[in-house]
Amino acid sequence: MPFLLLTPPTVFYTSIRTLLRRAAPLSSLKAALCSQPTLCGCWTLDALYARAELINLALEQHQDVVVKVRQKERHLIRDAEGLFAKQAPVYSARGVTLAERPGVVYDVELWEAYELTTWDGVKTPLRCLRVKQVRREKQDKKWKESADHYHLVTTLGGAYTAKLVWAIALRRWDMENCIFHDLKTHWHLTHCYHHEQPALYNLYLLYCLAFNLFMLFFTASCGLRNESGISTPRWHASWVKS
Repeated sequence: MPFLLLTPPTVFYTSIRTLLRRAAPLSSLKAALCSQPTLCGCWTLDALYARAELINLALEQHQDVVVKVRQKERHLIRDAEGLFAKQAPVYSARGVTLAERPGVVYDVELWEAYELTTWDGVKTPLRCLRVKQVRREKQDKKWKESADHYHLVTTLGGAYTAKLVWAIALRRWDMENCIFHDLKTHWHLTHCYHHEQPALYNLYLLYCLAFNLFMLFFTASCGLRNESGISTPRWHASWVKS
């Protein structure tokens, strides 16, 4: 049911995300994490947040990190590339689909290296993946194709396959696109009224309650179901007609 998308873990993620974007001190981030220690097990970070202090903070909280890295000049990336040059991909496939992304097809190649210690300031050896992917998605009856090449650095061990680490990194954009973009574009979640972590968390919980109550009423009254998330333009049109 669509109203299950906006839940306390999502609200918690939103407050952490806002603190990161404001370059909040680590003490604020640590307080936020300690307030809800079981809602987050793995951080998925974009290249903007590829910082040693954030990786160390996650480790202190007994959590893992998957971070995208595009800075090829980093020593760790250079070391990993030297190893990758002598390896075949550990995973290579065409036409890969993920359950969370219906309608999207990937051609992907993955390389990986373990026990890398040349990220200055990080307290533990790291694992690095090189990702080469081609993404195809059907839009307006035409296939749109885009190619990308980047690196993932993670604290996750060998129990997590290279394909699974890659899939975990992709899930970050599912949160951005399927929830926050939709809420901002169609549900007026456009203004941050307060910047302290407890206020952020409680404010988004109020949003959560209001959104869930509306969706409960809407689905019960109109009998509509949504197969791919919150498809608000169609829902608004149906609401007006009803």
